[in-house]
Amino acid sequence: MRLIGEGRDSLVYDIGGGRVLRRYRRPKDTATEARMMTWVGDHGVRVPTVYDACGADLVMERIDGRAALDGLETHPWRLASVGRLLADLHHRLDAVPVAEWMPQRGEAERPGVVHCDLHPDNVMLTADGPVLIDWTRGGIGDRRMDLAQTWLILAELGLPRDRLGRAVHAVARRALLASFLRGVDRHGASSWLAQIATDRIADKNTTPAERERLRGYLTAAR
Repeated sequence: MRLIGEGRDSLVYDIGGGRVLRRYRRPKDTATEARMMTWVGDHGVRVPTVYDACGADLVMERIDGRAALDGLETHPWRLASVGRLLADLHHRLDAVPVAEWMPQRGEAERPGVVHCDLHPDNVMLTADGPVLIDWTRGGIGDRRMDLAQTWLILAELGLPRDRLGRAVHAVARRALLASFLRGVDRHGASSWLAQIATDRIADKNTTPAERERLRGYLTAAR
């Protein structure tokens, strides 16, 4: 096996034959995640095909493509189209029916299938269209909460160190967020912003810089 990716929770290996193995660092039952992906894929959202799930191991289709933001540092004007793409993926999730076996992701006045981490790095662009990956947190939740998650992730995107690059990136980031919000229920999502931000600030995996941007964004949004 060849290591091709590494995240906070898992390692990803190329195992040949157009397949990858995602191995979690800690014991985990991947059966529900695999079932979630298969269900969503059967209802109109493109996800990696799942071939096997056993313990902490998940064998899936290898996706040939690039993350939605790759290469955009030199082409920031394309960010608006990424925002529209994220909004479209949320609309596709709106149409996926829920099932009783799905994990609960908090209280929901408007229950639906939620991803809980839908952001550009989890969208792979391929010749056959976008593929939504990383369903670790998928389940049933309030669709407005899922929108708010994406909203805050986009709002806290990091900036480059170069001063000129920082200015250009700040404008591009605003364009990305604005294009996303134009395509979704902004009012409904805004009712969840404070709660989601508080949760993200308290998360031990959130960096000090991200906490500072979150607090600043919430203050400006009030």
